[in-house]
Amino acid sequence: MSTIKRIGIVRDGNVNESDAMTFQAVGTPSLPVYMCGRHSLPGLAMPEHVYDDLGSLRNYDLLDVADFMYPWTQELALSHPNVVATIWENIPYNYWREGMQDVLNGIKGYIARSELAKETLLLYGIDKGAIEVIPAGVDTELFRPHKHGLTKTVLFAGRLVWEKGVKDLLFASVGQGWKLRFAGDGPLSEWIVDAALALKVDCELLGHVPHKEMPDFFASGDVLVLPSLVTPTWVEQFGIVAIEAMACGVPAVTTDTGAFLEIVPSPVLTIPPCRWDLLRDKINWVLGSESDWLIMRKRMRSHAEEQYSSIVIGERLREFYGRYL
Repeated sequence: MSTIKRIGIVRDGNVNESDAMTFQAVGTPSLPVYMCGRHSLPGLAMPEHVYDDLGSLRNYDLLDVADFMYPWTQELALSHPNVVATIWENIPYNYWREGMQDVLNGIKGYIARSELAKETLLLYGIDKGAIEVIPAGVDTELFRPHKHGLTKTVLFAGRLVWEKGVKDLLFASVGQGWKLRFAGDGPLSEWIVDAALALKVDCELLGHVPHKEMPDFFASGDVLVLPSLVTPTWVEQFGIVAIEAMACGVPAVTTDTGAFLEIVPSPVLTIPPCRWDLLRDKINWVLGSESDWLIMRKRMRSHAEEQYSSIVIGERLREFYGRYL
């Protein structure tokens, strides 16, 4: 009689529903998967409150922890006999501290969310055979296309901070006649309202939009724009909101930074950071022909289904975890 193995996905208490979607199709009756975090999905929630007692995880046969900067990741890597790690960080030695090499040595295998994250791990001396690039996944049943024609509406979803390029998006919109819709909040909220009024840009700030309502948000627009910049300590690590939009058939225009270069299906949809003038031209190009836009929508949906659906990612994760059970 075979013994059922248990996998624990251990994440920060602020893990969001977009992150959690990746794991919704991993578990099976013979391989149950549990997850801790504020937004654990139904059927994945761990029965223990693990942060008060990490020792409660000793009965899990395999733990998947997150990036090295978390103290609980470091503790579990040094105390649990069977740990793998999911790595988003793509700037080498960004959060490096004393004792980190011991943490690396305590981890059996690595899931890199991007090729750049993989290259970062290789720089640490991790064996190439211990690293698998597996991106985040999206529920392509929840995020699916809605039928509509061009509405000249441009979308942004994310934190309203300088490094997300929201100022460039506003500058690119001056005199263009499209409507901007922002889903998210942050310190630049008031600036956006004031600047849009001064520059006569039609702009709507929705604040935080619950995850289950994001498909309707994507259905309200024609293109998602993510004009992220680069800072000394941060570059886009994945961009799951772009995958969610593409699953809804919404083209995503991004800067050619970080993991965007890996997830956006065509370089014609990217522009250099800080070039709001090129961003303006790129948005106009996407909105310029409804027939071409409809073709783009189908390609976006196919790309998301084939590469990033939670079912596809779930199969890849099960195969990876199986190596360590």
